[in-house]
Amino acid sequence: MRDTVRGIDRAYNYGMFSFDDPGFLSRFVRGEMDYWMEGFETERMLRAYEAADRSIWIQELDLTAEQKRALYEFEQWNERPENRVYRYDYYRDNCSTRVRDALDRVLDGRLRETFEGVETGTTYRSHFRRLMSPDPLIYTGGSFAIGPATDRPISAWEEMFLPVRMMEYLREMTVPDGNGGEKPLVKRELTFYESTLGPEPEAPPDWRLQFLAVGVSLAGLFVLLGWLGSRWRGARFLAALTSTAWALVLGIGGVFMLGIWFLTAHWAGYRNENLFFLNPLALALVVLIPYAALAKPWAVRWARGLATFLAAAAILGLILQPLPWLPQTNAEIIAGGAIVLVAVGVISMPEGGANAPPWVVGLAGAVFLVMGLYSTALAVLVWQDPELATRIVRGEAFDVASWLVGLFAVAVFFTISAWIAWGPGPRSFTGSVGAGGLGVGGMVGESMGRAVFGVSAVITGLVCVWMLSWGFRRLRRR
Repeated sequence: MRDTVRGIDRAYNYGMFSFDDPGFLSRFVRGEMDYWMEGFETERMLRAYEAADRSIWIQELDLTAEQKRALYEFEQWNERPENRVYRYDYYRDNCSTRVRDALDRVLDGRLRETFEGVETGTTYRSHFRRLMSPDPLIYTGGSFAIGPATDRPISAWEEMFLPVRMMEYLREMTVPDGNGGEKPLVKRELTFYESTLGPEPEAPPDWRLQFLAVGVSLAGLFVLLGWLGSRWRGARFLAALTSTAWALVLGIGGVFMLGIWFLTAHWAGYRNENLFFLNPLALALVVLIPYAALAKPWAVRWARGLATFLAAAAILGLILQPLPWLPQTNAEIIAGGAIVLVAVGVISMPEGGANAPPWVVGLAGAVFLVMGLYSTALAVLVWQDPELATRIVRGEAFDVASWLVGLFAVAVFFTISAWIAWGPGPRSFTGSVGAGGLGVGGMVGESMGRAVFGVSAVITGLVCVWMLSWGFRRLRRR
């Protein structure tokens, strides 16, 4: 706010907090963060933002003298110690919505009236995905953590939780000009500083193929370890170690999401449907799998039963996902959910060893090799140079490469599943237990085994058709 007559030149920041506040960490975890607003000399704030390499735009608003005075008096009142602190909510009550509400106050509710009913075609999740796409690790963790409440379509009024969006909507806003007409609210606008990081991403990425590729790669690794573990004692303990680690990840992830739901004020994480995939019950496998590896009958029985239940829950989540009362947008998580679905697999291998044509064994080895190299290269790139990784994954060449790798993997799994289910000759099936397919004990009937792989062939065949259709549509648009 600037008043050359009264010598006022002050900027108000509603995004103030301190890591040194008592109980900061515990309040952050509980979703009870307190922020405060504070006024600074405008020049000082501008230089601080410039030093942090944050873009700065300045809009001069064409308010009446009375509105300017009312806004300044409100900010002075708001800055008092007894009024300055507020309970922060990233989406619904943040440093941008507080500015929006202050403006709406002096405009007699006109700002809210104008934009509250305006559809944007966006959601809180879509903005999270868009803004976090430069950091794949935060993007992935957040995609797991936020629930269906963030998938509701939001209005332009709600979208002003983002400062850039509010700036854009203020450009469209008009107010009475005092002569029976309307005038733009924004009188003048200038760019004070432009960040070297470039503009925000315009749209959220579509990383379903990337998640699918990583999921299939891990699934293949688990199945391979399960098969080896059922035949060689040394590999059995390696499979047990890997399975136990994976069960620990699944269980801790599930406990974390349940904790958000029942123990915190983080409403954006409530009713998270990813609990179908990250199940707290997987923690029991951390105890059961090592005993199963030692061929303890009771552990094998309980591990197999629990692992089957976890796989059934994951499949149920996949089946129920399109239903309207489960509105969560988690296609990427489902695409990578193959890791869990294969956690309790049925491995088509006879007791005497591999009894399959060379082309089947070759295809299986090839897909594990390709997907493993793909996942490893992507992980190393993200770890070593996140900015370069972001530029690459946004490129068209990466989309094409991911599509080809994903199509190859799914086509191979379809081919092998179809051969197992409908190919000539007898089949014998060994059941696997544990979160990583630890193959210990138990034979499965031929009819049941063929049926399982028949369903797998149908699903992977449909996925192949969808991926081909998606790829050809992309090629036609070029």
